[in-house]
Amino acid sequence: MSRNIAALVIILLGCIWGTSYILIFQGLKAFEPIQVAGFRLVLATLVLLPWVYKYAIPRVNIGIISGKDHLFLILSGFIGTGIPSFLFSYAGKSIPSALSGILTALTPMFTVLMGRLVFGELITRKNMFGIIVGLTGVLTIFFPALLKTNVVPVFPAMLALLAAIMYGYNINLIKYKLNHLPGMVKTAFPFFYVAIPYFFILWYTGAFEKVAYGGPEVWTAFGYLCILAILGSAVSMILFNWIIKYTSPVVASTNTFVIPMVATLWGIANKELLTWNILAGLAIIIVSLVIILRKKQSQKLK
Repeated sequence: MSRNIAALVIILLGCIWGTSYILIFQGLKAFEPIQVAGFRLVLATLVLLPWVYKYAIPRVNIGIISGKDHLFLILSGFIGTGIPSFLFSYAGKSIPSALSGILTALTPMFTVLMGRLVFGELITRKNMFGIIVGLTGVLTIFFPALLKTNVVPVFPAMLALLAAIMYGYNINLIKYKLNHLPGMVKTAFPFFYVAIPYFFILWYTGAFEKVAYGGPEVWTAFGYLCILAILGSAVSMILFNWIIKYTSPVVASTNTFVIPMVATLWGIANKELLTWNILAGLAIIIVSLVIILRKKQSQKLK
């Protein structure tokens, strides 16, 4: 794959995921956070069902996925998509969508931390420095709120931060426990497993009836959720696995440079309140990404 094609796909991924937060915001105009998360995952699973069939039904593929693999795929589904989707939807009711995108940019930092704390991976000096810089960016965002000098609600923002931590854990889970599986298995099955309980949640909360009998506002919000599910979840994960296959996880993760900038631009277009500390935190987080994602040159810390 040429560098130009890889760069275009990475930029496209950053734009798709950076737009996801404004789509969540639009969906919340007619649906509850749990319903937004539910529609996102159930609709994405419908797109990915052909791959679930391919690897689960035909005899030729029997044995590719072991019982232990299925357990890790279920865990990946809830940690990597199911719970974070709800957390971002809940947080989206109270914080700017741009801030959600900025906090997601901390995923590489949490990937390094989870790799060390949970999976025993060594940390390079430059990654340790990048983590410190990233945490400085987080403090820049939250410190004025803790002093009651701006309007960023701490608890919802912390939920978005928790979702980024889960993303970091899930990347390590895939790397250490699911790396031997085909890329589409690691994409389709986690969505499939987590969509099952969400389907019943949507049914229990009356979300399907709301869509069936709702007015123009409901249908508009549902349309945004369809875009979120198809592009922001299913298609984007297919592209993400594809770019990893032909480049590397580090190269693919550079889309995190694009996500917060796109989310911020959508926030400005939506006339969201973006305070000085949010923008300063964004700048500091981007610096931490540069440090963490650049080529390794340092020895590892034990």
